[in-house]
Amino acid sequence: MELLLRSCSSPALTVHHDDGVPVIAVTGDVDMATDNAISVEIGDQFAMRPRALIIDMTEVTFLGLAGVTLLVAAATMAQRCGVRLAVVTSRRAVLRVLELTNVNRLLDLHRTLPDALVQLRPPADPRDLGTGVGVVPVDLVS
Repeated sequence: MELLLRSCSSPALTVHHDDGVPVIAVTGDVDMATDNAISVEIGDQFAMRPRALIIDMTEVTFLGLAGVTLLVAAATMAQRCGVRLAVVTSRRAVLRVLELTNVNRLLDLHRTLPDALVQLRPPADPRDLGTGVGVVPVDLVS
């Protein structure tokens, strides 16, 4: 597992690769004061043309409108670049904002990083392309 740390005031960003998939792990608040650092990192990752990208928001404590806009832009860019994008979070504070803005419908949401990696793993057999991969619903009640 390769590890690259980025220094920024808040949120803290950690970028590593898991099963060959870049994972941007975000910690802290995602709002107007912090969205630029995340946006730059997402852009840097898309520039490398990965087959998939994961934004791990497991440790995000607050998601503001700027963070929601950032996720919409990332989903749009992923679609344009042909990159499979997954967002990981089980935090109610994040999930609730995504639900209220209907952005949860645009994103491939997962509760855990291992769940996201399983969904993003390429099929073992090329004939299986397009099967068994999709958006995993996240239960917002728990």
